[in-house]
Amino acid sequence: MKGERLTVRLNGKNVIDDALLPGVPRSGPIGLQHHGDKIEFANIYIRKL
Repeated sequence: MKGERLTVRLNGKNVIDDALLPGVPRSGPIGLQHHGDKIEFANIYIRKL
């Protein structure tokens, strides 16, 4: 996220591009959405912008 804008890249492809998310705090916990796959979050990399 940059400010109130979110971009998500998955396996080298943009799946969400520059979405507006007003009201999101500047810091806090990271939330992940799960769809039942046991290893869905095995390789997560978080990069400081």
